[in-house]
Amino acid sequence: MKPHRFPKSERLHSKKIIDSLFNPANKSLGGNVFLYPFKIFWLKIAPIENNPSDLLPQIIVSIPKKNFKKAVERNRLRRQIKEIYRLNRLEIFSKQTTPLALGIVYIAKEKNEFVFMRKKLIVILHKVVEAIKESPKG
Repeated sequence: MKPHRFPKSERLHSKKIIDSLFNPANKSLGGNVFLYPFKIFWLKIAPIENNPSDLLPQIIVSIPKKNFKKAVERNRLRRQIKEIYRLNRLEIFSKQTTPLALGIVYIAKEKNEFVFMRKKLIVILHKVVEAIKESPKG
């Protein structure tokens, strides 16, 4: 498998998981971490298949329409965030043993530089890994 691909199996598209990601019924299975300009929601999920990409999180990226009216701006930010995640996911989630769902929300009201967003997203993803390690077993 090519390491820098972003296959469909790593994209979160299950409506049921998305609903429980942002409104968890069982708080011990999920949580959130905040570091400007991102807020990341995470949820432990059951593995669907027995393949190695199951250990990499499924993600969804959200850019509020309230802050960015034009779809062009939202799409560009979404692409930049996905690219940052794609290039750094293997080193951050290499030791992950439980499958996860991640919801990355860009909460800033203005566009930031790519370098700034990359630095902040890497830091917050490391915080997510630490928060998952500290969470009670579910």
